[in-house]
Amino acid sequence: MKNVLGKIFLAITFTWFFSFQVFAFYSACSRPTELTCYYYANCVENYLPCGSKGYALWYGKLYCQRFLDTSYTTYQADLWRDETLLCLQRELSLFVFFSPYEIKSCSNIKKNAYESHADCYVHPNRSHPELSICYLSPADLKLTTQNIKAVDMLRWRGLKQMSRVARLCLELLSKNRAIPNSYGVSTEQQKALWQSMLKIE
Repeated sequence: MKNVLGKIFLAITFTWFFSFQVFAFYSACSRPTELTCYYYANCVENYLPCGSKGYALWYGKLYCQRFLDTSYTTYQADLWRDETLLCLQRELSLFVFFSPYEIKSCSNIKKNAYESHADCYVHPNRSHPELSICYLSPADLKLTTQNIKAVDMLRWRGLKQMSRVARLCLELLSKNRAIPNSYGVSTEQQKALWQSMLKIE
């Protein structure tokens, strides 16, 4: 009788422990709230291994760390960077963990992640519209583009993203939603900058 009770106790303990581990994994991964680049390896890659050339390790984790290591010239740019990185992780989690009818494959993870880039760059946090790549100072915008490898920027996906960001910024600035800044750049100068990005297509 004692052996039976002991086995039941062990089974219940194991089930509880396993359930807790699964809950902890999905809580941390499905709703990222803490900014960490380990998310790509610990969550996305762990859920669907795509290897060193997959989006999570080859692109997501790499650029997440590059941006975190960047020393921007303004506090606003630091805030924008942090909100943008979290936005990218949350959008990817929506697809990976909350899209039961979508086929989960390495190519679909890459496609979905890329499609969220432009919107997260422009509107990383709707509660803080002043945080947008559209409003970065020229110096901070230059630091942002320098983080991206030329080979990635000049690929079709990279050019498509750049074009979409430029269009979204021009739309934002055309609505007279420019945020006053301390680096002396007018709304018209901001528009001219993003208009020049469209010519790269």
